[in-house]
Amino acid sequence: FQVITYACSGYVIVSLALPSSYAIEWGAKTFEMAFSHQHLAATFIIALISNVYFDMDETRRSFWTAKFLLASILMYALLMTGARTFTFCGAMLYVFILSRYLRVVDRRIRPMVFFVVAAVVGAYVFQHAGDFTFFQKNDNLSTESFTNGRDDIWGYYGKTFLESNLIEQLFGQGVAFLENSSLGIGTHNDVLFFAISFGVIGLVLYFVFVVFEILKPGLNLATLAAVASFVFCALMNGFSGYT
Repeated sequence: FQVITYACSGYVIVSLALPSSYAIEWGAKTFEMAFSHQHLAATFIIALISNVYFDMDETRRSFWTAKFLLASILMYALLMTGARTFTFCGAMLYVFILSRYLRVVDRRIRPMVFFVVAAVVGAYVFQHAGDFTFFQKNDNLSTESFTNGRDDIWGYYGKTFLESNLIEQLFGQGVAFLENSSLGIGTHNDVLFFAISFGVIGLVLYFVFVVFEILKPGLNLATLAAVASFVFCALMNGFSGYT
């Protein structure tokens, strides 16, 4: 686990310096490494950040500074992918790593150190926003909207669901409905995808199952953040029917 995590992290770091790791997407140079899409690269990086977070439990606190610095580099790589929804989840993980890292700091000054670090990182990102694909991509969107045209997509599939008959609304039309879509693109939203494919019944079962599995270890800040991340991603991109 540790060998794979840090070997892959080394691959990401080396790739940051290689011109071949970048491709032009949305008018910006996006970090994709050997993956075919920025979202695949972002998923890979988030998995590594997660592994670094969990590995902190397995190592002495004397190594936590190195792990925090590694997570910072991975977070930079995530910003360079330009994958905005994924970056939201990665940023949440990064805050957890920062909070855990601060345990090595005296408890009396811990809040102050947290805000100082957050201010320094925030100031750096703000001052160098033009260098990050995350912000370049947003500036180049023709819609000038964070949803990047999803409003029209959601409106189309929302109308599709409302115009279906009662049986289809309850049990769905099956995933093949995407093949018959005149829009030619996925729902970018799990609520719409499951509501149309499997009906309201399937939609409820999906969300209940995922949230229950996330909360199985117990109700705490980490699991609540995981639920929030899941809901945000499910609504903004979707884990199914994305393209």
